[in-house]
Amino acid sequence: MQTTKQLETNLDELRAAPDSRERMVFEIHDRLAEHGHCAVDVVLAPAKADGSPDWENTDPANVSSLPADQWPDEPIEANRACVIVSDIDGCDPDSTFIVIFHHDTGIPGMFQCHGPEADRVVADSIIGRDLGHRPKTPPPSKLAESLERLRTEVLAKPAPVAANDNTPGDQKAGKFVITRFRDLGKAKPKPSVIKGVRYAGEASYTVAKPGGGKSATETDIGYHIATGRDWHGRKVAKGLVVYFAAERKNLQDRRVMAYREHYRDNYDVPMVVIGGKPDLTDSARRDAAAMVGIIRALEKEYGLPCHLVTIDTLARTFGGKNQNATEDMSKFVHNIDLLMDAFPTAHISIIHHEGWETGRAKGSIDLDGAVDASFRITRNGELFKLVCDGTNDGEEGDILTYGLKSVTIGVDDDGETVSAPVLVRMADAAAIAEKAKTKQAQAEAEAMAILTELSAGGHAVGGGLWLAKFRETDPDAKEETVKSRWQRAVRVLEDAGRVVSSGMPKTYKPVEVQEQGASEVHAPEDDAPAPSDP
Repeated sequence: MQTTKQLETNLDELRAAPDSRERMVFEIHDRLAEHGHCAVDVVLAPAKADGSPDWENTDPANVSSLPADQWPDEPIEANRACVIVSDIDGCDPDSTFIVIFHHDTGIPGMFQCHGPEADRVVADSIIGRDLGHRPKTPPPSKLAESLERLRTEVLAKPAPVAANDNTPGDQKAGKFVITRFRDLGKAKPKPSVIKGVRYAGEASYTVAKPGGGKSATETDIGYHIATGRDWHGRKVAKGLVVYFAAERKNLQDRRVMAYREHYRDNYDVPMVVIGGKPDLTDSARRDAAAMVGIIRALEKEYGLPCHLVTIDTLARTFGGKNQNATEDMSKFVHNIDLLMDAFPTAHISIIHHEGWETGRAKGSIDLDGAVDASFRITRNGELFKLVCDGTNDGEEGDILTYGLKSVTIGVDDDGETVSAPVLVRMADAAAIAEKAKTKQAQAEAEAMAILTELSAGGHAVGGGLWLAKFRETDPDAKEETVKSRWQRAVRVLEDAGRVVSSGMPKTYKPVEVQEQGASEVHAPEDDAPAPSDP
């Protein structure tokens, strides 16, 4: 942050008042807002360890609003009050300044937080003029002269009357943006991140039952945005993707690795996974402000605007509050608003859980009213379907039907493969599902044959022995994979009435030998652990 010289104003008559600091802060805000050449707000700067204002490190991302929009009661907090100024005529859109008051003298001064250094001269001139006095400035540079000509010759002209082929800019008045009927031009499509599905400057949530593929689907969306590849036939606007994995970050890392392997991408894809559990119900929005700072730094690092911010999940970023309470959900929405305001080029995506037997998002309905679109993932066997079940201005209904394909990304310490899923289109998913169905049918046949052999003579067979023999049919597969396959086979055989079980721990018999009345039971082998009930 760099300073300009002190501002000379005609506010001297206010300094004698008992509440002079409060009056001057609000007077400066009101005068600048009235002239309409910039956007202004009264905020609190961050504090140093001793509670004094940390002017040098003040940034739009770390300032906070006045408590209940009222002047602070505590003097140490009131000393941090300042006026933040942005969107100044003739200045770069990123240029931001704060007007502060020196503690000892009470004289106002100005710091530049963001933007080209050349904007200091223009901002100093406009703010000083609107406060009642234009300060003396050194001869402007050529760039400053060009910016001043832009302000006086172009920006100061009245807005053109709207024709069929143009749309004049909106008029700003403090925090408000005004568009008169006569200013409405030709309609323009809103900027999309994924055409017809995700839009810039908007927020949405996606819900599904546990195991419904929420995070896998979001990873697929994010990876396509980060690489600029069309998303299953839909155009994509390439940009930075920031994925806040508040739960299972290591798993999310593996999901992204699976896409890197699947597409053989050997460059630094602008997709970043961030762990940790920010509290997005904090009224002061401190963690949300920290997230803004991280994303801005990443935008500079990659040289790309952020196009997608994913919060996974709402539950893990809710600060232990009550999701059913309107007050707490409103705080969450307030934090999401900060992200949306900070990154108008990005879509904010919230991963959330679906309520049992409800078909909608868990918690307060205030979330539904705050987002621009809501999505739901349903599952039928190995096929998944992404459905838009509500949107303010977009495409509703079925969006995509797909499956998940396992991709090997490495080998663990025991030499077994490590894998993670990627999305595949419906035709491929159907083939994968058919293959899985065939493999499971084979597993059921093999399990039945093994049980029939072990139960020869009418014996009841222990589950540990049955599983141990079944594992021999695929010795190269992971132990958990074989166990899961066996458990599914047992459930199917029992449901079909071909196998009966009894006792605890369970023993099993094929139905065809059930009536033989044999009571001998094969005990599990010493090295065959008893499996969980399927």
